[in-house]
Amino acid sequence: MRQKGFSLVELLVAIAIIAIITGVSMAGYWKFVGHAQNVRGVELVHQTRTAIQTIYQKDNAWPRLLLASASGGDGRLDSRTAGALAKSGVMSLSSKKTKRSDGGYDYVLIGHDRFGVVTPWAMDYITRHSNATSGSRIPTGGTLQDHIIRFAIDLDYDGITETAFGYGGKVAKVRALACVWSYGKDGKPGTKDDIRSWAKGQEVE
Repeated sequence: MRQKGFSLVELLVAIAIIAIITGVSMAGYWKFVGHAQNVRGVELVHQTRTAIQTIYQKDNAWPRLLLASASGGDGRLDSRTAGALAKSGVMSLSSKKTKRSDGGYDYVLIGHDRFGVVTPWAMDYITRHSNATSGSRIPTGGTLQDHIIRFAIDLDYDGITETAFGYGGKVAKVRALACVWSYGKDGKPGTKDDIRSWAKGQEVE
């Protein structure tokens, strides 16, 4: 008795079905990964705001490095500025202690944190590329420097933080000790994926 096998048409149909199932599964996987990174980004922004506010509440003053960055209008938590967070122990960041000429110490970030506090998209890139530089292009958009977390603090101690990155791209006054934000997945300011530590309702006239 002759055993019947698969015909070529049946084999091609089976392969096509497997390809469709695989494609749908991969699309779902990447959608899940993208969602997880967005959640990580939101958590990081809020954790960073909490860390900055905790420093003030502990010392009743802003660290020199945060003041210098915020007062200059840059407000980037780069490898030097974010050293204030490492020094205070409010965030777990890899750092090294360096002595200043005035006898004090600075904490400069090293290792995978060497560029400062960065978005999840940049961190994923850094962990895969040991030769990354601040000008490296991130696959999701922008350079590594564009993915450094930004911040503003209440410089005049009136309970209101002024930031140039309000809703609608306008200067905003926010009822908070500190405001933290990132330019999101694409590394561009003023786009829909931007992440802020405050809600629109917290902005005051």
